[in-house]
Amino acid sequence: MELVELLNKKGMSDLLSQLPLEIHIDIGQQGDTKVLIQEICGWVTSVGYEARIKPQSFGASAVADRFAE
Repeated sequence: MELVELLNKKGMSDLLSQLPLEIHIDIGQQGDTKVLIQEICGWVTSVGYEARIKPQSFGASAVADRFAE
């Protein structure tokens, strides 16, 4: 949300309509986190962002892999 505020202050709010922001979530249909998919994706979309889960959440997976080692 801070990024959106910053872009708005810089006069770049039209950029957001052309390039909608996605939140990459490190959860997927496999594993223990699958029970959280609906709840977490619902929260992300309720605040106006696109929610991506595995395997489309490549950003979150890359960060999680880096810090989980």
